[in-house]
Amino acid sequence: MFTQEGFELNNRIWEAGLKAVLENGGVLNEHHGIGIQLAKYMRVQYGEAFDVLEMIKKAFDPNRIMNIGKLGVTGK
Repeated sequence: MFTQEGFELNNRIWEAGLKAVLENGGVLNEHHGIGIQLAKYMRVQYGEAFDVLEMIKKAFDPNRIMNIGKLGVTGK
């Protein structure tokens, strides 16, 4: 049964796990890819190299209509 408490616990567990992974040199992945849930961590994972990914996104999708919010890339 879904409860708000269970949902919040799940989010705290994910946050703690992802933080530990990134702080110890791991990389993010999930069996469906990065998607929306992990997107907010992409800049942390790739650092300044993430800017290159955003430039590529802007070049291929100047109207920002493809895969909105995926990989944390806005294409701005």
